[in-house]
Amino acid sequence: MAMVLACIIYYGIIPHRKTPTAYVLGWGVIIPVSAYIPYLQVEYLDSYNRFVNLAAIFLMGCIGVRCLSAMYIPTTPNYIEHSLTKYMIHCSTLGLYQWDDTTQSIAKSNIRDTFVLLLEILFFFMVSSVLVSWMIVTEFKPFESTVRLNQFDLWDGQIFHPHHLLNSYLHIWVLYSTFKIVFEAVGLVENLKGYATDRVFYNPLTQSSSVTEFWNVRWNRLIHTLLKYGVFKPAVTMFSPIVSVAVTFLGSGLFHDYCWQVVFYNPTSKFDPKTGECLDTTDPNYCYTPIFGRCTVFFLYVGAIMILQRPVSKLSITKWCVATLPTIVITQLLLIIHLPFVHWYGGDWMMGGFYDHLAIALFKIKRI
Repeated sequence: MAMVLACIIYYGIIPHRKTPTAYVLGWGVIIPVSAYIPYLQVEYLDSYNRFVNLAAIFLMGCIGVRCLSAMYIPTTPNYIEHSLTKYMIHCSTLGLYQWDDTTQSIAKSNIRDTFVLLLEILFFFMVSSVLVSWMIVTEFKPFESTVRLNQFDLWDGQIFHPHHLLNSYLHIWVLYSTFKIVFEAVGLVENLKGYATDRVFYNPLTQSSSVTEFWNVRWNRLIHTLLKYGVFKPAVTMFSPIVSVAVTFLGSGLFHDYCWQVVFYNPTSKFDPKTGECLDTTDPNYCYTPIFGRCTVFFLYVGAIMILQRPVSKLSITKWCVATLPTIVITQLLLIIHLPFVHWYGGDWMMGGFYDHLAIALFKIKRI
């Protein structure tokens, strides 16, 4: 499906970039179709498993964002658009390929880098196993808190309670270690096939010295790259850089909200055809549906932090911290800024049964 849509983009949009033809085909066909296909997949396959649903959504979501980029700006590097094969490869994978400018093709992987990547995945597999095993038996609240992880309490003062902040800190590590395994595993497969890839995550929780470095350089570089070329660069041709940053984070929030809606989409077979009620009332996760808008508000908050970074970085206390404190300490201070609201980004994964379904999908293990 990704290759078919890539062909349409290559022949129907790229040659007509910035014209009504490209906009009509992109906004009117490619983006709506790529957004609707995952729902059809989940419904047709009658998929109850959240982890399997994640696979259904992500590539199609990336196609939609890449279509945005194709409508407004050339692909980077530009020689990807020189042949249909290269463009199809570019659009139909979740790996961050390393492109060789000399040969104008994907760089070759080597045994050492592949082995190091494998060790990284194994390490984070152990880390996530310990964290998830601990967190899941405490309902993801090892420290007692009244904050409801699957709700959207914008004005709940308890989000600043120390127990909630500690829980949120652990949530970040659970999300990071899980994402690290899933995304880097795609790169490992490409490395084993002989294609070199970049890391999707570069130690964001220990080596980030600023908010910009955290989100732009170290955290989920796949999504960052998509949004940079699909939202920010087109936006900056029409708006100021500050407005473009805000538009980008708005787009990021909407993209994540959409992804969460598909991941937790419930096929019609889960409901009684006569009453429309959930067939399993004993499992609170069985018909779980996330609240749309939580991720968007979270990323708008992050966007505001990014915009404020430049004036805040000029303050004396900020300069002292950067010059004096170790990087790992600065990173933890940056994380504290996010802690009160991080459950808007990851609470659905905690409370929606995603980790139970991950264990079932990969290891056939079910919690009793």
